[in-house]
Amino acid sequence: MAVTARTASELDETVTQIEQSGGRALAVPADVTERQAVAAIVDTVTARFGPVDLLINNAGTVTPLGPLWKIDPDEWWRSMEINLRSVLLCSSAVLLGMVARQRGRIINIASAAGKAATAHVAAYVTAKTAMVRLTENLAAETKEHGTVRTSPCAPRGTSPVVGATRVEIETPVFDSGLSVYNIHYGWQAPTTIGRE
Repeated sequence: MAVTARTASELDETVTQIEQSGGRALAVPADVTERQAVAAIVDTVTARFGPVDLLINNAGTVTPLGPLWKIDPDEWWRSMEINLRSVLLCSSAVLLGMVARQRGRIINIASAAGKAATAHVAAYVTAKTAMVRLTENLAAETKEHGTVRTSPCAPRGTSPVVGATRVEIETPVFDSGLSVYNIHYGWQAPTTIGRE
């Protein structure tokens, strides 16, 4: 397994955990918003482990925070680069090989924020919404290429509603040859069972 972050110090703990669990890990420090850096990552990983069969796009930032008119547009755009451009670059870097081998999986870590407007996090919400749509389009484009699969999924998080329970819904996008699922995570408000 290869892991990537901007600095080696960010990778040390992850590599240690993988190796303590019996796995092999390679730390590849790089900025996944830079095209040449992503190409170098894929070259390094391929030389060490062989072709990439699984890509998990997990780079992200929730900042900048605040109303749009108070946010520096360059900071807003940097959030789009981290949350969305990284997915584009990393996915396109491995898809050619996956399609040729008719094998591979791409998992994009999305968010429930991609499903609804949330005040003061416009860049994050916009990027995560676009990521889900990009993933759905990748699924449509790779459908005819065997077992290449793409899925957006959201990590477990803290409910925005106190006492709410986590609800997971899997919705099939395609159902022939290629099983692609959008995994949506949401929250269900607490309900009272019994007397009302």
